[in-house]
Amino acid sequence: MAEKCGFMRKYNLSLKKRIKAINVRTLDGRVVASPNSSEIGRDVSGETFFIKGKDAATITEVDVGYG
Repeated sequence: MAEKCGFMRKYNLSLKKRIKAINVRTLDGRVVASPNSSEIGRDVSGETFFIKGKDAATITEVDVGYG
């Protein structure tokens, strides 16, 4: 997490305007916490953002179509 925060500071990425939701996932890709209850239990293990994030600190912007 510290690496991701450093990345955000380095590239001056604002959290307040850009983040709509943060989901917590298990190491095998299952969503275990989310402000959106329909996300809980979702398997994201095959998603590119999850696969890349297993090997190194990454930040992925996902357009969810709202906001």
